Amino acid sequence: PPAPSLGGTAAFSSARNGGLAVNKGSEWGTSLAALALELGITDRGTCTGHLEDALIPAAYESCSVFSLPSTREGFGLAAIEAWRHAKPIVVSDRAGVSELAEDGVNGDICDCNDPEALALCHGDLLSDPARATPQGAAGSTTIDGATVPSARRTPKHAVHMPYTPGRHQGPN
Repeated sequence: PPAPSLGGTAAFSSARNGGLAVNKGSEWGTSLAALALELGITDRGTCTGHLEDALIPAAYESCSVFSLPSTREGFGLAAIEAWRHAKPIVVSDRAGVSELAEDGVNGDICDCNDPEALALCHGDLLSDPARATPQGAAGSTTIDGATVPSARRTPKHAVHMPYTPGRHQGPN
């Protein structure tokens, strides 16, 4: 089997020319490629930059774990796309999608300001497919239930989220 791989965000789905905003894919891709070169790990990954829509599903399918450690991503649609492909996710405790994630159930939620904790979250999922695979499947189930009709049937679940101390402490 292929070696476990880590998929990231922005490089997959941002607009080629930036659309109304910054071209995150090129910006992130350039930064990550430079960091990989500096660390001497260019053989361990690929920074794709912008991908045409037809190639995005293959990018999700080829990764073992999807990562969104962002403090600036409003919601994190890319993590939902990864769940659509039954991939486990690692998300920031400050990303909007962490409201749908259940730590250790359908993904891992990490303190994005703690590099060691973030590395452990990724390493644990990459090295333990018996843990990662059920999380990806649970993520797929999560999005199947996240529809407007289901929120209408059970509005309490659409608005009630348990308080977790230390989460969502504001922007960095």
